[in-house]
Parts: sequence; C-alpha cells; structure tokens
Amino acid sequence: MMGSATGRRIGAYELLEEIGRGGMGTVYLARRHDDFDKRVAIKLVRSGASDLEALRRFVSERRIAARLEHPNIAQLLDGGAMPEGEPYFVMEHVQGEPLLADCERRSATLEERLAIFDEICGAVSFAHR
Repeated sequence: MMGSATGRRIGAYELLEEIGRGGMGTVYLARRHDDFDKRVAIKLVRSGASDLEALRRFVSERRIAARLEHPNIAQLLDGGAMPEGEPYFVMEHVQGEPLLADCERRSATLEERLAIFDEICGAVSFAHR
C-alpha cells in the first residue's frame, strides 16, 4: 500500500485519519458504517513491508493480540486481508491524550506518575508472557 490510506474503505470500515505509525504498520482511526456505527483503530501492514518475513511477523502480531485480554490493553475486534492480500487488524479505539501531556495537565505527583508507570509495566509484562 503506497501513501496514506485515509478515506479508503475496508469492508464496513472507513479510514478517517492516521493516528500512529511504527515498524510493523500504520494505525488509522476508522468508523464502521453499518448497524454498529462504531469508531475503531485499524492497523495496516506498513507500506513497503510486502516481503514474506514482514507479513509473517504482522500476522503473528495479530494472532498474539487476539489472545490478549487485559483491562489496560486495547482489545482486538476483527482482522482479515485487504483485496490486495495485505493483512490488517481492527482494535478498539481508546480516546485519550499522550501520557506525559495528561500527567502535566493534571500536575500529577511523582507518586501518581509511578503508579501509572506500574500499571503500564503490568500490561507490558502480561503481553510478553
């Protein structure tokens, strides 16, 4: 997939805007347009990652995400392949602001920041088990 996919439809979902990017893919805010009318996050395999090893890792990430059930980890909702064969997965969209911005806005104390960090570490530890 070349360039931005904003505006593209994938099944019942319309990609609204890019909200994140990493080594494995690009994440878009999307809206499901049917009886559910729900906002979600859709991760597409990153542009140029069409080699078999990159696709295998992406599908493996999707498989792992499907098994994760933790209150501090976004839930996988759906997945599949686009018409070109590139995999994607759909996750719950959690509205919020960057962690540091939230801490600054609330003037969080060191103890509060450490408590949040402990929660994050718990979720990461769970995911890596």
